[in-house]
Order: sequence, then structure tokens, then C-alpha cells
Amino acid sequence: MGNKRGYSYLGGTMPVCSGKYEEMCLCEYETTTDVMRRIPYFLEEFYNVNRLHSALDYCPPNELEKLLVMQQNELKEFHQTLLTFFSQP
Repeated sequence: MGNKRGYSYLGGTMPVCSGKYEEMCLCEYETTTDVMRRIPYFLEEFYNVNRLHSALDYCPPNELEKLLVMQQNELKEFHQTLLTFFSQP
């Protein structure tokens, strides 16, 4: 095929930047049970911590979850303040 301009598939290697690659290729799995045991680690320690998701405004799921919990706590405190204020004689 030669070295044609515009053919991104020729003449180079693709850098690997995905945690999926590291998890799948650098860990030694002997059985499917080994793989199944490793899935929770992958999800909790890499995927939900590092993955930027476009639907979450490029925020990792764990970070968004923390923000939502903080907002819920603030809302509960606000409601409690309102209840206290309006329950006063």
C-alpha cells in the first residue's frame, strides 16, 4: 500500500491511554472466575474514578456522586431551617 498521506492506519502505532488496556493486559487471569473477581476493583478503583463521561459534563461518576450528596445535604439543611423558622410562634 505504501505510505500514503491521509491514511492514519499506516506507519505508526496507536498509543494506549485506556485503563481498560492496563487492567485486561497487565493482569494475569487464569480463569473466568479471576476476571469476575477483578470487575468490582476495575469499576470502583478505575472506571468510576477516572472516566470522564460526556453525559456527566465530563465529570467522573464518583465526583458527580459526591456533588449530588453534598447538594442533597444542603437541601435537607435548608428544609430543616425553614421548618424551624415557620414552626416558631
